[in-house]
Amino acid sequence: MQRALMAAVLMLVGCGVSQTEVNEGDLLETDGAELSTTSRTYVTFTRDFRKCVSPLCGGWWVTDVNRVNPSPRYVNELDFSSSGLDEATVARVYEGDTQVVLRGKLGAAETRFHTRPFIVSDAWRGMPGVTATAGQSFFKVQSLNIQCFKAPCPSMKANRLNAGAPTMFDGLDVSAAALPRVDQTWLKNRVAQHEAIVTGKFVNGAFISGSYEKVLAASQVFVKLPEQPGPCPLVKMPACPAGKVRTYERNEDRCVLPSFTCVIPGMCALYLPNCAEGYQLRSWSGGAAACPVHACDPAFTL
Repeated sequence: MQRALMAAVLMLVGCGVSQTEVNEGDLLETDGAELSTTSRTYVTFTRDFRKCVSPLCGGWWVTDVNRVNPSPRYVNELDFSSSGLDEATVARVYEGDTQVVLRGKLGAAETRFHTRPFIVSDAWRGMPGVTATAGQSFFKVQSLNIQCFKAPCPSMKANRLNAGAPTMFDGLDVSAAALPRVDQTWLKNRVAQHEAIVTGKFVNGAFISGSYEKVLAASQVFVKLPEQPGPCPLVKMPACPAGKVRTYERNEDRCVLPSFTCVIPGMCALYLPNCAEGYQLRSWSGGAAACPVHACDPAFTL
């Protein structure tokens, strides 16, 4: 184990890393058990539309993600009692249908028919109107405390859910998972800092210093529930001089905060863009002329 740890550190240094924190827990994927009553795994789920006596039918099919030969398992119920999620958040899980990832384990067998519930501990919902590309892997990403003296810089680690060793990589691309006007800065932050799950694959990025960057290109991003803007700080700014107005900026937590800039209002386009189904428009004044800036936020996060 110590040799594996030392090899990982040497690999990072050779890639331009001058300082990092690596421990044995970072080098192993420990949650590798298949769907069972003892180990939590990550699954997708679909409704069971068979017609027979309940609870033998009418429940759910849950499938471990990232398995080579996944076998859907029938469960009579999705049990959220241990998840800490409120009723409104659980409703958003069911609304997400196939674009949802759950983490949990099988519950105790029902006495008469021996069916089992799936005990949910955590839930993630994907971006509305976006479908994960079939055959791609599910990952959770961790941003590492790495200082590089040259690029490419493998400053992030992708853990393949349920199976496989972690992969170091340089950059994250969420453009394929973001419909028009969806805030990609917020989406990347959710992946790197807030346990969002991505489906995607590794591709070559920019060619720098004799090698290509390794980029994780996401086809779908599943944000962890519950998700909402903020928490947002209360900021007070002095009034702007006569003839000028203050502009605003939105941060990676979707907090609209006053900037330090006062500008002369300019000519702005008088229109409101449309958001795709499942999204709501958010607007604020910003830029050099204090014109409206728009973003389309997933409705289930508001």
